[in-house]
Amino acid sequence: MLDSVRIISGVPSRLRRQAALLYYQAFREKVDALELKPGSVRQAVRLYTASLDLDSALAAVKGHHLAGLAGLTTRTSRFLQVPWPLLVQEFGFWRALSRRMNLAIEHMHKPDPDEQHLDTLAVRASCRNRGIGTTLLREVIARAHADGFGKVTLAVVNTNSAARRLYEREGFRAVRTRHYGWLTSRGGFTSVTKMQRDLAVQAPGL
Repeated sequence: MLDSVRIISGVPSRLRRQAALLYYQAFREKVDALELKPGSVRQAVRLYTASLDLDSALAAVKGHHLAGLAGLTTRTSRFLQVPWPLLVQEFGFWRALSRRMNLAIEHMHKPDPDEQHLDTLAVRASCRNRGIGTTLLREVIARAHADGFGKVTLAVVNTNSAARRLYEREGFRAVRTRHYGWLTSRGGFTSVTKMQRDLAVQAPGL
């Protein structure tokens, strides 16, 4: 499988809609219940198509399809930023205001100058369990190190144990857990753990 997959910097513009759909499918429960609360899949994809910074990502490309995606945020760039005028256009002022607040809370992390934050790691459903997520993660670490960052961080919810095992296997350690209980249970989780990989320490497999 990996022999036919290319890892590249940035998502090609022709794959923008696929990137938006992949992002939504990966986080649908949280997006529907806590963040954008879109009225349909079409609306969600339309919003994310206009809001993802494709240059702030690594893409796993297989032929004409996007097999996986790693969205990156630094002090000077952000993978996901939904424009306020777009929210108003889609939802009206008052409903847009509540959604903007939800997004601000969910994506309020501002990386340190030496930090690269892995905002998103998503693999297309038909391509999972084939090493693409691991390959993307290792490439994120390697490129962050080459670009002079001192650490890579990410956040993982308590109900995604498979992802946490992957991160631990690749050298990430938990640094802080925030518990939200019923406030986020509708989104499929009750706590979020920030994890960090110090780049001075060699990750397994690198």
